[in-house]
Amino acid sequence: MSGTGPGDEPLVYEMDGWDPEERTALGLLLEGAGIAHSWDGDDLLVPEGAEELVDELMDRIEFPDALDEAADDGTDDEANYAVMSDLYVAVDRLAGTDRFDVGAAAELTVAAAAARDAAPPYGVAPAQWQKVQQLAEGIVEAIDAEADDDVVRRDVAALRGLLAPMV
Repeated sequence: MSGTGPGDEPLVYEMDGWDPEERTALGLLLEGAGIAHSWDGDDLLVPEGAEELVDELMDRIEFPDALDEAADDGTDDEANYAVMSDLYVAVDRLAGTDRFDVGAAAELTVAAAAARDAAPPYGVAPAQWQKVQQLAEGIVEAIDAEADDDVVRRDVAALRGLLAPMV
């Protein structure tokens, strides 16, 4: 399994009670969250550091009715998705320019500030959302520090690539 360091022991989940559709769904969720994993027969192997997130993803499949209850927790999923969408639009606009676009940079700054305080949109793993937030903040800091355009473009492309499958 990739994703574990030398000498790291993977965390093993015995999944013999899960049907093939549930395993496939879990695999897709793990891939979407960027969690390295492999299967050894009915056993799922993941890095130890991913245990909390893997447990959360497994709960989504094992207890789908709990999602209905979570939807009533006061979280505004549409607003959180709009924040993510605005961030993607700003990054996409900035990525699409050959020269530095001050207006697009301003949009990104506003969108990154909104993303900083937003909960993960529905369907986005918390760890993945945290990567988005950190990368967006890093880009804003680089713009404020007047970093080299190539550095900003590289990070903008990385954030765009991270967000594209989510929007």
